[in-house]
Amino acid sequence: MPDRHARPSSRRPLAELRSQRWFAARNMRGFAHRQRTQQMGMRREHFLGKPVIAIVDTWSDLSPCHAQLRERAEAVKRGVRQAGGYPVALPALSVGEVMVKPTTMLYRNFLAMETEELLRSHPVADDELARRRAAWAPPARRYERGYVMLYREHVTRADAGCDFDFLETGTAKPVPEPDIH
Repeated sequence: MPDRHARPSSRRPLAELRSQRWFAARNMRGFAHRQRTQQMGMRREHFLGKPVIAIVDTWSDLSPCHAQLRERAEAVKRGVRQAGGYPVALPALSVGEVMVKPTTMLYRNFLAMETEELLRSHPVADDELARRRAAWAPPARRYERGYVMLYREHVTRADAGCDFDFLETGTAKPVPEPDIH
């Protein structure tokens, strides 16, 4: 029976992985990367000659919706180690809906940008990132009415300019400003 977790033969040789430029380089910078990693308690055999696999984690004490992510990240780390990789946890902005005010919608783009920069600026195996990007598909639309639909149809088109047409009354009269006391 074939091993469904076996590495496909189409992957690049280890020496060509972006992550190996950090650790395998025989220069002062490579030496510094190896030494700093060893200062954290890792042994050379834990990270040298292995693809570095990032686990971006948004766990936080103040995000009840993300409570399971800390344990899940540890389970993923174990799986990466068993598969022959070097797992690294990268903490990212936690945007738990319950505690963040006024709304997490203000911070979701920051989280997306932070995730891209975390992966780009750390020694993460780029072939794995490319595979995940190629496999990604946007989620299906879930809401066809209400505020989420308004946000999706209007606010997410910010590249085309500010769009407040959903505030129009249909009478060709401008919507009056509310009295603020």
